[in-house]
Amino acid sequence: MMRGLICAVALTWATSALAADSGVKATQPEEKPPKTATSKPVKKAKADAKPGGSAESPADRTARLKRECRGAVNAGACTGYTQ
Repeated sequence: MMRGLICAVALTWATSALAADSGVKATQPEEKPPKTATSKPVKKAKADAKPGGSAESPADRTARLKRECRGAVNAGACTGYTQ
């Protein structure tokens, strides 16, 4: 009894969903005109920018780590710089 009721509800739901979908028209987005040369020029990266983005040189970093890691645990950023 219950199975028949569930099947009837499912069949009604499926047919109403199909009927609702058939009335909907598929719309395609409008094509945009191709961009012309009047578009903004792309900015180029600066030539003097360092690849790592760090403001200090490798020699400066080594000197700083030797100074800051003196007596610290030999781990993390201080690995190899402790004494």
